[in-house]
Amino acid sequence: MSPTPLLLLLLLCGTCYCSCPDSWTPFGSSCYVFIVQPLTWIDAAALCGVFGGNLVEINNLSENDFVWNLLTSRNVSEAWIGMSDLAQEGHWRWSSGATLSLTNWWPGEPNNLNGNENGGEIWTGGKWNDTPTSRELPSVCERNK
Repeated sequence: MSPTPLLLLLLLCGTCYCSCPDSWTPFGSSCYVFIVQPLTWIDAAALCGVFGGNLVEINNLSENDFVWNLLTSRNVSEAWIGMSDLAQEGHWRWSSGATLSLTNWWPGEPNNLNGNENGGEIWTGGKWNDTPTSRELPSVCERNK
């Protein structure tokens, strides 16, 4: 192949949405994978990083519904998502450092029950809850296509 078609192919791949890796599910401009192995929030976040992504950052209700459907299709009722208030108590951020553009808290949440609920999970109908990061839960990772 001459350099011109190869360059064109590279340029197109840089501007289009390329496919997701095997076992990842596409939605919008991201790829998602469900991790069935229960892990702590810290370990789940680290594993997602190994895969080239983060714990999922939910930015709109469509994405929230997609993630919830990803879980319920596997008969899972709760999983880690990429938000925490580990950096500053009461200030919830995504693991990338981004602020929450959407909040979908279960009524009365976040409540920091017993002073140690610093990790975010999606549960019960796709609502969010704060819970101890030491709990072991399945998780959802997200990465760009």
